[in-house]
Amino acid sequence: MKSKIFYALFLIVVTFILLEVTLRLTSTQKGHVTYLFGKKSYYLAPLDVPEEFPDINQQTDGYGIYDADVGWSYKSWGSAVPLYYANREGIRCSKDDYERGVADSTLRDTTAYTITCIGDSFTHGDEVLFEQAWPYYLEQETKAPVLNLGVGGYGIDQATLRYIKFSPKSKIVLLGLITGDFERACTQIYGLSGGGLKTKPIFEFTGDSVTVKNIPALHGNALKSEFQNPGHSAFFARESGYPALFVKRWPDHFYVIRVLKTLSIWRNARKPIYKTDDSRLTYCLNILSYLNEKVKENDAELYIVLLDNLNTFEDWKKGEGDPWALLKNKFEERKLRYVSMDRLMFDQYQQTPDSIINKGMVHYTPHANLLVARWLSEKEFVKQATLN
Repeated sequence: MKSKIFYALFLIVVTFILLEVTLRLTSTQKGHVTYLFGKKSYYLAPLDVPEEFPDINQQTDGYGIYDADVGWSYKSWGSAVPLYYANREGIRCSKDDYERGVADSTLRDTTAYTITCIGDSFTHGDEVLFEQAWPYYLEQETKAPVLNLGVGGYGIDQATLRYIKFSPKSKIVLLGLITGDFERACTQIYGLSGGGLKTKPIFEFTGDSVTVKNIPALHGNALKSEFQNPGHSAFFARESGYPALFVKRWPDHFYVIRVLKTLSIWRNARKPIYKTDDSRLTYCLNILSYLNEKVKENDAELYIVLLDNLNTFEDWKKGEGDPWALLKNKFEERKLRYVSMDRLMFDQYQQTPDSIINKGMVHYTPHANLLVARWLSEKEFVKQATLN
């Protein structure tokens, strides 16, 4: 009997050692994150303490900048030649407007806008000129002034906070939405599993009350202190996966233990929020309902524009029906207005991918942005808002 127990323990130890060696041989370290098989989706908990914490106040690409209220935004008179330029208010503008502003730094944007566009890089118009982003094309199609408040990397939470911060007067507000905007809204650190160190605010909903945490957004030494003592961090306690994702204990020296701790985090991360009816989706819907109320307070109407991209193109390919179906039902339950291009963008992508997504990149081509603008310009609510 004892020999059988000893043999079983021997096998367990040998198996453990073999697994440990295999995991270590197939792992790579990038910054403070350990990955298996070279894939970012297989990161190991807990995360290490980063060696360097850049001072965001001192680091800018000439266009983006740290923003205590929303995490990051754009510089006043910022530029990233040859594509991106921002005006005095840190809002994307044309190169001509930028050059006039630099020549006269007191120049302000006093335009009375009919439409305000908010959202992420697809609204901002990453990878294309200002004049090739869909908000600009929409202005050309409707002959009505359109404001582009989009910022690269934003989730629906930051888009909401930036809108509230500017509170522009307009008749309608268009939120350009891609599926990943929900995942971004559910974390305080942008690109956390990829080693990101940019933080942003996060909402808390309690009954009828709404509060926003992490303002000013942590950075530099303040963020460093949280990483150094994660077990007592109120900041990390708000993160999904806490404490497993941050708190390190002696068994975590073994990769086998770290894999076991990370399994549930991996499983959760593989469930797209927009197709999963759980607490994460409820949280995101609460943000959108909050945004809707703020838009109403400004005597405007919110419309959510569902933008297909590479993620939903893959979903459409599976032939399982409309990937937005659950989200549309949830919007209708909450009386949130939305518009969807259905298969229009996907069908064109199927025929000629490079006409929709910039080759080798992830964002819309000028042609795709023009499609969005023309499609929106034909919507009755847009026609009504842009009547002279």
